[in-house]
Amino acid sequence: MAGADEQPPWLAVGLSLVLAILLQVYPLSGAAAYWRPDFLFLVMFYWLRHCPFSLGLGFAWLVGLVGDVAYGDIVGRTALAFCLSAYLLHLLQQRILHYRTVHEVWLLVPLLVISQTIVLTVNVILGRGIIWSTVFYTALTSALVWPMLKIVLSRLFPTHRVPA
Repeated sequence: MAGADEQPPWLAVGLSLVLAILLQVYPLSGAAAYWRPDFLFLVMFYWLRHCPFSLGLGFAWLVGLVGDVAYGDIVGRTALAFCLSAYLLHLLQQRILHYRTVHEVWLLVPLLVISQTIVLTVNVILGRGIIWSTVFYTALTSALVWPMLKIVLSRLFPTHRVPA
């Protein structure tokens, strides 16, 4: 993990976010679109976990804004959801410092459900049609993808030591 005075590898952060956006906006047909993991959230979660002193709420807000623009949606909706999730993650940072990947999944799923619920609540306020069950589909597939994604990111960007 990065130390308090260590800067995150900005090129690695940028590249991983671009890849996450590409995976997130890749067109899927039918029901497969409901089962798509939230790659952008997972990458944001990865960098917030491994550079907790360098990246914070501003980073989460920016990632959310980039996501909103990439999705072609209301600017600020995903940013609000990501920022609240990042805040909750930072509140728990000292407790979860040495969590293993299996335990991180138990933290990731509630944060993702909260994030997705905020996004869908904004849709309800705006009078858009929603499907509430997609929150759980996304959380389930994201939980299944997280261990593999964490391994891939830690191998692609080996600047930080990531506990298994």
